[in-house]
Amino acid sequence: RIGAEGLPVKHGENILLADAPADFAAQIAALFAAPATAARIGAAGRELVRAKFGWETVNGIFEGYCRQACELGKRRNKLV
Repeated sequence: RIGAEGLPVKHGENILLADAPADFAAQIAALFAAPATAARIGAAGRELVRAKFGWETVNGIFEGYCRQACELGKRRNKLV
């Protein structure tokens, strides 16, 4: 669970979390036993990564920071 701290994930929805090796192995075994569940969680995980951390999203955030920096620079130059 510590490896997922701070991430917008939900156990059983878009990730499976386990703290102990035996629990981790049990989660994997459960996925092999339920391929539809594995597919659902896998698809939800991929969508989460695409939506929150994909190039389009990251580029948009970076562009916003660049625009803010340019505006701040313009304001500072006007004050000098």
